[in-house]
Amino acid sequence: MSLFAKNLVMKLLVTSLFIGISLFSFAQEEKNILSFSPFVQTGTSYRKINKDIYSMYENPSVANGGGLSISYQINKLKIQSGIQYQEYAIVEKYNGITFGDQIDRQIGFTNVNSQSYDAVSYKYLHQYITVPLGVSYPAIKFGHSSAVNLALGIASNFHVNSKVILKKYNNGKSIDKKSEDYKFDARKVNLSSFYAITYERKLKKIAFFVGPKFDLFHNPNTNNTSVKRTPYKVSLLLGVTF
Repeated sequence: MSLFAKNLVMKLLVTSLFIGISLFSFAQEEKNILSFSPFVQTGTSYRKINKDIYSMYENPSVANGGGLSISYQINKLKIQSGIQYQEYAIVEKYNGITFGDQIDRQIGFTNVNSQSYDAVSYKYLHQYITVPLGVSYPAIKFGHSSAVNLALGIASNFHVNSKVILKKYNNGKSIDKKSEDYKFDARKVNLSSFYAITYERKLKKIAFFVGPKFDLFHNPNTNNTSVKRTPYKVSLLLGVTF
Protein backbone atom coordinates (compact mmCIF):
# COMPACT_ATOMS: atom_id res chain seq x y z
CA MET A 1 0.00 0.00 0.00
CA SER A 2 1.41 3.41 -0.98
CA LEU A 3 2.20 6.17 1.53
CA PHE A 4 -0.63 8.24 0.03
CA ALA A 5 -3.09 5.39 0.59
CA LYS A 6 -1.93 4.80 4.18
CA ASN A 7 -2.26 8.50 5.06
CA LEU A 8 -5.67 8.65 3.40
CA VAL A 9 -6.95 5.60 5.30
CA MET A 10 -5.69 6.95 8.62
CA LYS A 11 -7.30 10.36 8.04
CA LEU A 12 -10.62 8.78 7.07
CA LEU A 13 -10.59 6.43 10.06
CA VAL A 14 -9.73 9.20 12.53
CA THR A 15 -12.37 11.51 11.04
CA SER A 16 -14.98 8.72 11.05
CA LEU A 17 -14.14 7.83 14.65
CA PHE A 18 -14.54 11.47 15.72
CA ILE A 19 -17.83 11.81 13.86
CA GLY A 20 -19.05 8.47 15.21
CA ILE A 21 -18.29 9.41 18.83
CA SER A 22 -19.97 12.80 18.40
CA LEU A 23 -23.05 11.26 16.80
CA PHE A 24 -23.24 8.51 19.40
CA SER A 25 -23.18 11.13 22.17
CA PHE A 26 -25.93 13.04 20.40
CA ALA A 27 -27.86 9.80 19.90
CA GLN A 28 -28.17 9.32 23.66
CA GLU A 29 -30.52 12.30 23.67
CA GLU A 30 -32.19 11.59 20.33
CA LYS A 31 -32.53 7.81 20.39
CA ASN A 32 -35.29 7.68 17.80
CA ILE A 33 -33.44 9.85 15.26
CA LEU A 34 -29.97 8.32 14.90
CA SER A 35 -29.19 4.67 14.16
CA PHE A 36 -26.02 2.70 13.48
CA SER A 37 -25.78 -0.28 11.13
CA PRO A 38 -22.63 -2.41 10.87
CA PHE A 39 -22.86 -4.71 7.85
CA VAL A 40 -21.01 -7.10 5.58
CA GLN A 41 -21.58 -7.82 1.92
CA THR A 42 -20.38 -10.39 -0.59
CA GLY A 43 -21.13 -10.69 -4.27
CA THR A 44 -19.92 -10.72 -7.84
CA SER A 45 -17.93 -7.93 -9.44
CA TYR A 46 -17.36 -7.24 -13.13
CA ARG A 47 -16.88 -4.23 -15.40
CA LYS A 48 -18.11 -2.37 -18.45
CA ILE A 49 -15.39 -2.07 -21.08
CA ASN A 50 -14.90 -0.10 -24.26
CA LYS A 51 -13.11 -2.92 -26.14
CA ASP A 52 -15.00 -6.21 -26.58
CA ILE A 53 -11.85 -8.17 -27.48
CA TYR A 54 -10.93 -8.40 -23.79
CA SER A 55 -14.23 -10.06 -22.91
CA MET A 56 -12.91 -13.42 -24.15
CA TYR A 57 -10.32 -13.41 -21.34
CA GLU A 58 -11.99 -11.55 -18.46
CA ASN A 59 -14.63 -13.00 -16.16
CA PRO A 60 -16.63 -11.87 -13.10
CA SER A 61 -15.09 -12.45 -9.69
CA VAL A 62 -16.09 -12.65 -6.04
CA ALA A 63 -15.72 -9.30 -4.24
CA ASN A 64 -16.52 -8.47 -0.63
CA GLY A 65 -17.13 -5.41 1.49
CA GLY A 66 -18.42 -4.10 4.78
CA GLY A 67 -18.63 -1.06 6.97
CA LEU A 68 -20.69 1.09 9.28
CA SER A 69 -23.74 3.02 8.13
CA ILE A 70 -25.05 5.96 10.16
CA SER A 71 -28.65 7.05 9.56
CA TYR A 72 -30.52 10.20 10.53
CA GLN A 73 -34.31 9.84 10.38
CA ILE A 74 -36.64 12.60 9.18
CA ASN A 75 -40.23 11.35 9.33
CA LYS A 76 -40.16 8.11 7.28
CA LEU A 77 -37.02 9.04 5.35
CA LYS A 78 -33.50 8.14 6.51
CA ILE A 79 -30.41 10.09 5.44
CA GLN A 80 -27.48 7.67 5.38
CA SER A 81 -23.71 8.01 5.42
CA GLY A 82 -20.78 6.22 7.10
CA ILE A 83 -17.57 4.52 6.05
CA GLN A 84 -17.01 1.30 4.13
CA TYR A 85 -14.36 -1.04 2.73
CA GLN A 86 -15.23 -2.20 -0.80
CA GLU A 87 -13.63 -4.57 -3.30
CA TYR A 88 -13.97 -4.77 -7.07
CA ALA A 89 -12.34 -7.50 -9.13
CA ILE A 90 -12.08 -9.42 -12.39
CA VAL A 91 -10.46 -12.78 -13.19
CA GLU A 92 -8.53 -13.91 -16.24
CA LYS A 93 -7.99 -17.63 -16.79
CA TYR A 94 -5.87 -19.34 -19.42
CA ASN A 95 -6.19 -23.06 -20.15
CA GLY A 96 -4.07 -25.46 -22.17
CA ILE A 97 -0.67 -24.00 -21.34
CA THR A 98 1.94 -25.68 -23.51
CA PHE A 99 5.00 -23.45 -23.03
CA GLY A 100 7.21 -22.42 -20.14
CA ASP A 101 6.27 -18.76 -19.56
CA GLN A 102 2.67 -17.61 -19.71
CA ILE A 103 2.19 -14.05 -21.00
CA ASP A 104 -0.34 -12.02 -19.09
CA ARG A 105 -1.71 -8.96 -20.92
CA GLN A 106 -1.36 -6.65 -17.93
CA ILE A 107 1.81 -7.75 -16.10
CA GLY A 108 3.84 -9.46 -18.85
CA PHE A 109 5.68 -12.78 -18.47
CA THR A 110 4.82 -15.10 -15.58
CA ASN A 111 6.90 -18.13 -14.78
CA VAL A 112 4.63 -21.15 -15.30
CA ASN A 113 6.23 -24.58 -15.67
CA SER A 114 4.17 -26.38 -18.29
CA GLN A 115 5.22 -29.77 -16.92
CA SER A 116 3.47 -29.04 -13.60
CA TYR A 117 0.59 -26.72 -14.51
CA ASP A 118 -1.97 -26.82 -17.29
CA ALA A 119 -3.90 -23.62 -16.45
CA VAL A 120 -3.35 -20.32 -14.67
CA SER A 121 -5.64 -17.52 -13.48
CA TYR A 122 -5.08 -13.91 -12.45
CA LYS A 123 -7.48 -12.13 -10.11
CA TYR A 124 -7.14 -8.34 -10.19
CA LEU A 125 -8.47 -7.10 -6.86
CA HIS A 126 -8.99 -3.36 -6.31
CA GLN A 127 -9.58 -2.11 -2.76
CA TYR A 128 -11.36 1.12 -1.79
CA ILE A 129 -12.37 3.12 1.25
CA THR A 130 -15.86 4.40 0.48
CA VAL A 131 -17.89 7.28 1.95
CA PRO A 132 -21.56 7.07 0.85
CA LEU A 133 -24.41 9.54 1.01
CA GLY A 134 -27.92 8.24 0.38
CA VAL A 135 -31.52 7.93 1.45
CA SER A 136 -33.64 4.99 2.58
CA TYR A 137 -37.42 4.67 2.60
CA PRO A 138 -39.73 1.92 3.94
CA ALA A 139 -41.60 1.05 0.73
CA ILE A 140 -43.63 -1.78 2.29
CA LYS A 141 -44.44 -2.20 5.99
CA PHE A 142 -45.61 -5.34 7.76
CA GLY A 143 -46.99 -3.98 11.02
CA HIS A 144 -44.45 -2.40 13.37
CA SER A 145 -41.87 -5.18 13.29
CA SER A 146 -40.74 -5.53 9.68
CA ALA A 147 -40.47 -3.66 6.39
CA VAL A 148 -39.00 -3.70 2.90
CA ASN A 149 -36.67 -0.71 2.51
CA LEU A 150 -35.48 0.95 -0.69
CA ALA A 151 -32.13 2.78 -0.61
CA LEU A 152 -30.15 4.72 -3.19
CA GLY A 153 -27.37 7.26 -3.29
CA ILE A 154 -23.88 8.15 -4.39
CA ALA A 155 -20.48 7.37 -2.89
CA SER A 156 -16.91 8.66 -3.04
CA ASN A 157 -14.45 5.79 -3.53
CA PHE A 158 -10.81 6.30 -2.51
CA HIS A 159 -8.43 3.80 -4.06
CA VAL A 160 -6.03 2.40 -1.44
CA ASN A 161 -4.48 -0.68 -3.05
CA SER A 162 -4.66 -3.22 -5.86
CA LYS A 163 -3.45 -6.82 -5.90
CA VAL A 164 -2.99 -9.53 -8.48
CA ILE A 165 -3.63 -13.05 -7.16
CA LEU A 166 -2.02 -15.80 -9.24
CA LYS A 167 -3.42 -19.34 -9.08
CA LYS A 168 -1.98 -22.36 -10.87
CA TYR A 169 -4.03 -25.45 -11.72
CA ASN A 170 -3.40 -29.06 -12.59
CA ASN A 171 -6.29 -31.22 -13.83
CA GLY A 172 -8.78 -28.58 -12.69
CA LYS A 173 -7.44 -28.35 -9.11
CA SER A 174 -5.75 -25.28 -7.65
CA ILE A 175 -2.27 -26.33 -6.51
CA ASP A 176 -0.47 -23.03 -5.97
CA LYS A 177 -1.43 -19.46 -5.08
CA LYS A 178 0.45 -16.22 -4.50
CA SER A 179 -0.49 -12.57 -4.17
CA GLU A 180 1.40 -9.34 -4.77
CA ASP A 181 0.65 -5.65 -5.12
CA TYR A 182 -0.43 -4.62 -8.61
CA LYS A 183 0.73 -1.21 -9.82
CA PHE A 184 -1.21 0.63 -12.50
CA ASP A 185 -2.37 4.15 -13.30
CA ALA A 186 -5.33 4.04 -10.91
CA ARG A 187 -7.87 6.82 -10.61
CA LYS A 188 -7.41 7.88 -6.98
CA VAL A 189 -11.00 9.02 -6.38
CA ASN A 190 -14.10 7.82 -8.20
CA LEU A 191 -17.82 8.39 -7.76
CA SER A 192 -20.32 5.55 -7.79
CA SER A 193 -24.06 5.05 -7.44
CA PHE A 194 -25.69 2.39 -5.27
CA TYR A 195 -29.16 0.87 -5.09
CA ALA A 196 -30.41 -1.59 -2.45
CA ILE A 197 -33.56 -3.42 -1.42
CA THR A 198 -33.50 -4.86 2.08
CA TYR A 199 -35.89 -6.76 4.30
CA GLU A 200 -35.69 -5.49 7.89
CA ARG A 201 -36.94 -7.36 10.95
CA LYS A 202 -37.07 -5.64 14.34
CA LEU A 203 -36.39 -7.56 17.52
CA LYS A 204 -36.68 -5.43 20.66
CA LYS A 205 -33.89 -2.80 20.49
CA ILE A 206 -32.15 -4.03 17.34
CA ALA A 207 -33.15 -4.90 13.80
CA PHE A 208 -31.67 -7.35 11.31
CA PHE A 209 -31.62 -6.67 7.58
CA VAL A 210 -30.72 -8.60 4.44
CA GLY A 211 -31.06 -7.90 0.73
CA PRO A 212 -29.41 -7.28 -2.64
CA LYS A 213 -27.30 -4.23 -3.50
CA PHE A 214 -25.97 -2.88 -6.80
CA ASP A 215 -22.90 -0.60 -7.04
CA LEU A 216 -21.80 1.09 -10.28
CA PHE A 217 -18.79 3.35 -10.83
CA HIS A 218 -19.40 6.53 -12.83
CA ASN A 219 -15.93 6.51 -14.44
CA PRO A 220 -13.23 3.95 -15.35
CA ASN A 221 -10.95 2.84 -12.51
CA THR A 222 -7.84 3.91 -14.43
CA ASN A 223 -6.53 7.04 -16.14
CA ASN A 224 -5.66 4.88 -19.16
CA THR A 225 -7.35 6.47 -22.18
CA SER A 226 -7.08 3.33 -24.33
CA VAL A 227 -8.76 0.55 -22.33
CA LYS A 228 -11.53 1.80 -20.03
CA ARG A 229 -12.91 -0.56 -17.41
CA THR A 230 -15.81 0.76 -15.33
CA PRO A 231 -16.45 -1.56 -12.34
CA TYR A 232 -19.80 -2.65 -10.98
CA LYS A 233 -20.88 -5.15 -8.33
CA VAL A 234 -24.00 -7.10 -7.38
CA SER A 235 -23.90 -8.31 -3.80
CA LEU A 236 -25.87 -9.49 -0.78
CA LEU A 237 -26.05 -7.26 2.31
CA LEU A 238 -26.33 -8.61 5.84
CA GLY A 239 -26.32 -6.41 8.93
CA VAL A 240 -27.92 -5.14 12.11
CA THR A 241 -29.31 -1.76 13.15
CA PHE A 242 -29.31 -0.35 16.69
